[in-house]
Amino acid sequence: MENRQEYVAAALRIAIGWHFLYEGVWKLCQDNWTAAGFLKSSEWIAGPLFKAVAANPVAMRAVDLANEWGLVLIGLGLIAGVLSRVAAGAGALMLAFFYVCQPPWLNATGDAHYLFLDIRLVEAVALVLLACGPGPGLGDLAKGLWAKVVRKDAAPDLGRREWIGGLASCGVLATFGGLFARWKWGPKVDAVTSATAKAFEFTGLDKLSHPIDQFLQIGQLKLSRLILGGGMISGYAHPRDLKYLSGPNGLMKAYNTPDRTRHTLAFAEKAGINTIIINPLLIDTVTDYWKRTGGKIQFITNCGYHGAPGAGEEEIAKGLVKGAQMSVDRGAASCFMRGEYTDNMAVKGQDKLFRNCLAEMKKLGVPIGIGCHEWKTVKFCLEHDIVPDYWMLTFNSRKYWSATPSFGTNHDNCWCTDPEGLRAYMPTVKQPWIAFKVLGAGAIHPREGFPYAFNNGADAICVGMFDFQMVENVNLVNKIFEKGLPERKRPWHS
Repeated sequence: MENRQEYVAAALRIAIGWHFLYEGVWKLCQDNWTAAGFLKSSEWIAGPLFKAVAANPVAMRAVDLANEWGLVLIGLGLIAGVLSRVAAGAGALMLAFFYVCQPPWLNATGDAHYLFLDIRLVEAVALVLLACGPGPGLGDLAKGLWAKVVRKDAAPDLGRREWIGGLASCGVLATFGGLFARWKWGPKVDAVTSATAKAFEFTGLDKLSHPIDQFLQIGQLKLSRLILGGGMISGYAHPRDLKYLSGPNGLMKAYNTPDRTRHTLAFAEKAGINTIIINPLLIDTVTDYWKRTGGKIQFITNCGYHGAPGAGEEEIAKGLVKGAQMSVDRGAASCFMRGEYTDNMAVKGQDKLFRNCLAEMKKLGVPIGIGCHEWKTVKFCLEHDIVPDYWMLTFNSRKYWSATPSFGTNHDNCWCTDPEGLRAYMPTVKQPWIAFKVLGAGAIHPREGFPYAFNNGADAICVGMFDFQMVENVNLVNKIFEKGLPERKRPWHS
């Protein structure tokens, strides 16, 4: 029975060691990896200390080196069974620091957690037990061989325990090395076909450069320059020919379960995204998140009107005011007039109805915007003294394959009909501008869509994104502002 317990302890030690070693080697292989984003997003009792460390370049470099090499050395010690008690104790201490920095109930890193319990705490408890009885490993075999062969002690013959532990450790280390080398330097998948698929990896907060620190001020309203779009959470999007993605039974809705949605909102806040733009139908989703988690992400609604099909313009205008009133009563930080309705009023020249609707909404005491899909709607409004607090205006380059189909219709795939005209006109507009559809509903890569929008005058961008895309997008926005925007000609407006 005693030998069985030792073998089980050795197996547990090796498994945890594999986890530590992988995390350490992975970090060493990344360009400019840093734990700064992880520390800066800490909000528990030691949050001020961790943020102070992240703000000090010398201290941050020391922490990064300790993190990378500490994980590697602890992992090697646990797998090999060399100084395994020391490695187990050091591993438990490191996990305790991780736990205090990002406790489970405030955690949005993608790790599974159950109230106060998560994988870090489970592994830490296991390592404390292993420090008391780590089981056999390569260290025991090496000690026995040294005593028998080098020192020629009259020691008893090496037993099965030492040989099994030592050979198992060597085998695991060799397997890890081979698999990691294949992952790092082996052949890569360069296309997705029916027989191959690119590997999926959740990008967590440990890869965040730092939370967004660029903001747009509209009156008392402070908005992060990157705003979360609510389409992914609602399940509604513009899928073009990918009809299975959208709708109540689509894949997006299936992925964004209530738990996943709360996780996504918490993840956004950790990354510095402080606002989500939604249809009023999603208000319960956000307020439920507030109540359950204590989260503070603010929301803006488009005052979506849910009247009968074919309703007249006056009824639609009343519906927008009613939607705004309901939104503000439920906690909305701002509202804007939905684009398809404003474009229609502009085309029909209904400036009086337009102006009265905006005036009624402004009585609610929050910033009120005008959403639109055409820059000519902006021009119409300003020519008729219809001036909102900000604009929600679609903008992208239209440089994607389905933007201008040869069969002469948009087919739910074109939302910026005249980007060149918009680029020429918007520098004359003095109100803040939040650009949306900057990625053409996923047809344009953020590396192209984000700088295009900011360089051409947008003061903030609204982007629909899944939780696993968020860190990559935030890091990209951070890099854009750190490098500057030399091509931008329109002044920043707040």
